[in-house]
Amino acid sequence: MKKLFLLSAAAIFVSSFSYAEIRRVGYAGQPRAGVDYANFNDAQTASSNGDTIQVYGNTVNGSVSKRLVIMGFGYNLDVNTGLQALTSDAPSGVSIGFIAGSDSSVIEGCSGSIGLGEYNGPDSIDNIAIKRCNASISIYNAPNNKIRNIKIYSSIVQNLNMVWNGINYGLVTNIQVYNSYVQNVTFFNSSTTAAIINCVCTSPEYSGGSLNLNEAGVLVKNSIFNSANITTNVNTVFENNFFFEAQPVQTVPGSNNRWNQRWNNLFERLGGTTDNPSYFGDPTFDEDYFILKAGSLAINGGFNALGQPTDCGMYGGEAAYRYKLSGILAVPAIYKLTAPSTAATANPYNVTISVRSNN
Repeated sequence: MKKLFLLSAAAIFVSSFSYAEIRRVGYAGQPRAGVDYANFNDAQTASSNGDTIQVYGNTVNGSVSKRLVIMGFGYNLDVNTGLQALTSDAPSGVSIGFIAGSDSSVIEGCSGSIGLGEYNGPDSIDNIAIKRCNASISIYNAPNNKIRNIKIYSSIVQNLNMVWNGINYGLVTNIQVYNSYVQNVTFFNSSTTAAIINCVCTSPEYSGGSLNLNEAGVLVKNSIFNSANITTNVNTVFENNFFFEAQPVQTVPGSNNRWNQRWNNLFERLGGTTDNPSYFGDPTFDEDYFILKAGSLAINGGFNALGQPTDCGMYGGEAAYRYKLSGILAVPAIYKLTAPSTAATANPYNVTISVRSNN
């Protein structure tokens, strides 16, 4: 027999959070007191800083006000079979907001919507990691908000939008996006700083698929895009990127960018028939589409942090951030159980368990 499932041992996060407890929300099996909770708020109330909350099903919504690890099972598992016992489009659905008190929290393996800050503020958030998720991400740039040091990587980002309440701006600095599919990115003012590195934002047939960075100070590097919106992205520096659009008349800050690049010359275009995820669980979307094909100019088309050649797009760049299929967590998983028979006839009854690393 074979089974794939997520290990839920406390040792998973020992390196980051000593003696952390693990709680579950939405678990369909027999509930355990002190482990299983009906909703996120109850689980958070019972948690201490550094604890983990596992997400089962599409039931979780709330505001994170402690330092927590929020952990799901991945996404697109109906397309990428064999990675988990679960075969759902989005087995860990969330509508989660990070507010004051959530500094240094992590969310991974989840689908849905993620908010940073509150609409009316004031709020201060620092050092949030969003990894291996499939989500729309909203940054609430409210007056007196301070949102800093946000790292997004190895994810499908439906939208990365800054939300403004029409009065004045807060402070948004050091938004880092690595090795992700980003369908749309919208920033506003000159006080915003960000980096978009080894990402893909295509969909030429779609009305979006572009960068709207305006006056924000942004480095865009080693990425593959539909549109750069050069005339509006006035403080953006572009390095080693590939663009579907023609080279603009206006000079582009930066160097080594390529224009008029067709996707069928760059990508394998495996799996699904579209490069637009459009909604969670789109059966025509497959991340294998973005694997670089043999002879692609994007192979070794960029440079990593050490100045060494590296592939452009979400499968290249720094090894720690490279895209992982279906957002499978960097957690050991038991993938095979071998037993002599289906019935125990001896005591002890010897079995063999095989564990796979997902790093």
